[in-house]
Amino acid sequence: MSWEMKLHGHVRAVEGALRHPDGSPDIAAYGRIAHRERDAAVVAAVQDTARSLRAMWSSIWRVLGGSLGRSGRIRSNAPLRG
Repeated sequence: MSWEMKLHGHVRAVEGALRHPDGSPDIAAYGRIAHRERDAAVVAAVQDTARSLRAMWSSIWRVLGGSLGRSGRIRSNAPLRG
């Protein structure tokens, strides 16, 4: 068995194909791998979107000076008119 190794009851050939002990390809294993990778991609996309939304709201909050819900006035460096 120099060109293959056992992996969780399956035989993995050098080219990386998951196979049953009888040599046939393990389609279910590929399905599990695909589902796991898809789930990881969805989680990463949701986390990236959440990070972007937090950054956007943080920027908006800084621009408005944290005045949302208070006086309703945007802070600026201009002097107040009396």
